[in-house]
Amino acid sequence: MKSYWTDAVVLRSRPLGEADRLVSLLSDSEGKIRATARGARRGRSSLVAGTQPFVYARYQLFRGRELDSITQVQLVRSHLAVRDQLLSFALASYVAEVVDWTTMERQPVPGVFRLLLTLLAELDEHPPRSPGRALALESWFELHHLGELGYRPQLDGCVLCHRPLLPSAGRSTDNSGWWLQPAQGGLVCSSCRSQSPSAEPGVLLGDEVILCLRRWQQEAEPDPGAVADPSQPAGRQLAAALRMYVDYYVNHTIRSLPFLAELMGTTAAAGDGGGPRASRA
Repeated sequence: MKSYWTDAVVLRSRPLGEADRLVSLLSDSEGKIRATARGARRGRSSLVAGTQPFVYARYQLFRGRELDSITQVQLVRSHLAVRDQLLSFALASYVAEVVDWTTMERQPVPGVFRLLLTLLAELDEHPPRSPGRALALESWFELHHLGELGYRPQLDGCVLCHRPLLPSAGRSTDNSGWWLQPAQGGLVCSSCRSQSPSAEPGVLLGDEVILCLRRWQQEAEPDPGAVADPSQPAGRQLAAALRMYVDYYVNHTIRSLPFLAELMGTTAAAGDGGGPRASRA
């Protein structure tokens, strides 16, 4: 069938020609879709509302060789408040760009789709009023997104020597420090890191950060409303560690990150992007 319906979220929307739009959608059943929306830049077009960033809608599309075509839109949720509040808009833009770069066309990722909708609903209903809150939501999303993609970091102990963490704190049985290293897939103790001939990129984590990450990983259902804001030092550590982890697997410059980092008062630099390359198919 050349024509089909699907529920989807707008990841990216940009002008195409004089009156059209080129849209990237994340669909629950189709994965990522690239589609044109003819006339969507004309004010009277019925496609205007359905091609705005972060919109959740039901779309009728006509399947093409390279690009599909949007023919009808039934709006489900506009997420208008996300676009009206600066912190929410910056965070949603970053998240949508990360999702765009880490998903493949026609490869359904229902867990990522649900996670994205959950975060957008939280931003729509409870917009972050402080950089600390936005940073906590960003880190929460990054950790769960990595897990949905199969890159869940191991946080139970050292991935190299298997030294365990104490159950109540981010410390090993000999109280050494811990580094989050994406190339190793999780935590590495200071002893193993010091013995490495060439130290790989990593971030030294404190107790509060490790406990926070482990608590998020143990959520039965990801719930951004239950995310507690970390202390300012822990929040900066979370941002540095998870942005570096995301950067390793995306291996592409996320253009929306510097603006988000400026609003949050953090550093945009995440790492050297030395991991497996993701492609925006």
